[in-house]
Amino acid sequence: MTTSTPVRTYIAALFLGGLALGVWGTILPLGGGTLIALIGAAAIGAALVLVGIRLMGPAR
Repeated sequence: MTTSTPVRTYIAALFLGGLALGVWGTILPLGGGTLIALIGAAAIGAALVLVGIRLMGPAR
């Protein structure tokens, strides 16, 4: 199974960006980062879904 480099880059960027937002949103004071942390969690979830689609897709 081959995966094109732009797809791998997009999935990696989405996952790492979500991870960064999740961590950054968690450490912001006074609960100000709750929305940022939720957006980060959604980005991580979307990246994991894309990884699952790539892994479960038909072999080429």
